[in-house]
Amino acid sequence: MNPAVGRSVDEALRTLQAIQYHAEHGEVCPANWKPGEKTMVADSEKSLEYFGSIKEEDSAFGTKLKVIASKADYHAVTQAAGPVVVDFYAPWCGKCRQIGPFLDTLVDKYPGVTFAKFDTTAPELEALAGELAVKALPAFRFFKGGKEVAKEVTGYKKKLLEDVVGDLAK
Repeated sequence: MNPAVGRSVDEALRTLQAIQYHAEHGEVCPANWKPGEKTMVADSEKSLEYFGSIKEEDSAFGTKLKVIASKADYHAVTQAAGPVVVDFYAPWCGKCRQIGPFLDTLVDKYPGVTFAKFDTTAPELEALAGELAVKALPAFRFFKGGKEVAKEVTGYKKKLLEDVVGDLAK
């Protein structure tokens, strides 16, 4: 086995099953798919049916994060005196879904930090996401005393994210 590629037999098996399913059915298996779960058609229009069927509570997005539902919520959260982490995500973003459970562990590990999630596709937040120049997902921004205090972390970078949160919590 090549250690540079990874050693998870379960992940290798899951990937093989997804490839076989795609070969047999022609449908795409989303991130972390397992046999019996929903798949999607490899077409930008038809895939909307799949993404529209995903309920946030059924997904892997951080379940312990405060939900930002409006511009007022965003400003209230980011203007707080204490440390704040805002997770900018989209329901269609595979890496956003993958990092969700890790965010829940950070919520538990750093109880003095407020963690909030911002759905960049929500109609009431799309314009604000544009104003904030959110260009990559997932994106994490860090605030303390109402000011952004650290460089944005983008992508699936768990160690870097935890390092920044740890510094923020001090």
